[in-house]
Amino acid sequence: MDKVEIQTTRTQFAFVRLDITPPEDIYHGLWGAAPQHAATGIHKNIFADILVFQKLDDSLQSIVMIFLDHVMFEESQQEMIKETIQNISNNLKVLVTFSHTHSAGFMYSDRVQFPGGEKINPYLKLTRDNIKESTKKAIDQLEDVTITFGYGQCGLATNRDYKDRKRDQYVCGFNPEVVPDQTLLVGRVSDAKNRILCNLVHYGCHPTTLAWENSLISPDYVGEMRETIEKITTVPTMFILGACGDLGPKHGFVGDIEVADKNGRSLGYSALSILETMAPSGKDYHYKGPVVSGATLGIWDYFSQDTVRHKKTTIFKCIEKHVFLPMKKIKNRETLLSEIEKLKINLEKAKNNNEALMCRDFEAEIERDRRWLKRIEILPKNKKYKFNYTVLRLGDAFWIFCGGEPYSEIQSILRDKFKDYVIIFSPLSGPNVGYLFPENRFGLGLYQEEASIFDEGHFEILVSSIQSTIDELINV
Repeated sequence: MDKVEIQTTRTQFAFVRLDITPPEDIYHGLWGAAPQHAATGIHKNIFADILVFQKLDDSLQSIVMIFLDHVMFEESQQEMIKETIQNISNNLKVLVTFSHTHSAGFMYSDRVQFPGGEKINPYLKLTRDNIKESTKKAIDQLEDVTITFGYGQCGLATNRDYKDRKRDQYVCGFNPEVVPDQTLLVGRVSDAKNRILCNLVHYGCHPTTLAWENSLISPDYVGEMRETIEKITTVPTMFILGACGDLGPKHGFVGDIEVADKNGRSLGYSALSILETMAPSGKDYHYKGPVVSGATLGIWDYFSQDTVRHKKTTIFKCIEKHVFLPMKKIKNRETLLSEIEKLKINLEKAKNNNEALMCRDFEAEIERDRRWLKRIEILPKNKKYKFNYTVLRLGDAFWIFCGGEPYSEIQSILRDKFKDYVIIFSPLSGPNVGYLFPENRFGLGLYQEEASIFDEGHFEILVSSIQSTIDELINV
């Protein structure tokens, strides 16, 4: 091998960043163990990053990606954002996804009756309207760019399927016994004059540094990560969450915002390291030949990509697919409502007896059942779920968008199989179907299994389908 191809995308591109920080006292009660419902202030502002991609010299279709600093929205809320933007033009493909911070407020429609919940619908409407206007601005700013990619590592993410052997149960927390996927992908976006416009950071790690003890609106580690990189590069940094159903920060589930900032700096420094050693825009790395010195040295250097490589980096394709995944047996609405009523009775007894920990546990159990009530609203009555996903090929990069929270193994498998390409796996883009995980994780008592709608074998079916779709796009 006498040449290393630097993974590259050439496209038309534009972005706009929109501040979408909600009211500081909006409903915030995502954590079942949280003692309060409404937020009490703001740690850092939260944003919507709007990215628009369009094929060079071809305006037949544009891809709009919206990355929101929220945990997730329910499907109808996502669809309203998409419909609002699609009204701009018929040739827009809109994809909505989330940084998954667990501290930006919980915007589900069944929370409007709680303290701070009355602010949810006005906030969502204002956010939709502002996203639409910002998308219009982005479309008007499209320009030719080159995106150069580089891989590295960051030690922030750890496996979170921990076996508590004393109690003989799995808990969702730092597991030192499993080597996690800590792959970090960075993209640098440059214009035709090689001026850097922005950076992309793609990493899989649950933004769950801050938990029930925190009552501040926060992007979690994502906020400090962006600020750390932007201080050095002086251009915006967009965060793209990777598949991380099994990954979270080693130091997490705390109320101390400084811990979130430390985690963010860790990721930011790692990304800066990759940026410092990244290849020049639009060039591949070639072997030049030997130079006789104290040793015979092999000399490499960067050279502009040739016509064949240039054409490959401009490929612009989009495929929407679905696959039917097996569903497990799920409690019906009547059963869930009955459970909630029993739990509320037990909660009142615990309150009367001043049993604080029991109260917290009953509140958490009620919260789990509330989430299932929302989840079953979208489920079919048969035993198969029609699972949609989108695969984009933008030059040397494949972007995969799907709903749910897959385990990191899905992106590891795809990266191993398609080594010559960049894999950007973006979860949470669709209905809240819970976790997707390998067959060997079933039956262990994991939280992820309790919170998933799927039965054994679903993960392997999805991986196989996505692999086939990528093969299809490679062979176009």
